[in-house]
Amino acid sequence: MIDRLKIAKSYGDYLYVGLWSDEMIKHYCGNKYPVISLNERLLMTLSCKYVDDVVVGAPFIITKDLVKSLNVNKIVNVVS
Repeated sequence: MIDRLKIAKSYGDYLYVGLWSDEMIKHYCGNKYPVISLNERLLMTLSCKYVDDVVVGAPFIITKDLVKSLNVNKIVNVVS
């Protein structure tokens, strides 16, 4: 996963990483998930040197309003 974040960072100067809420993960992946809580995922993501900021509770569908509010120029999907 770190390699994917490194690649995503190479597309620009600033990397936002969106994290789904625990409830959204349960809805899409089942009751066994998430294995790691949102707080733990947040801390692990922020500790990565390629990540500049995190969008907590990121939406499943990225809206134009979100893109505009964060001044995003490119969206890179690194989900496995």
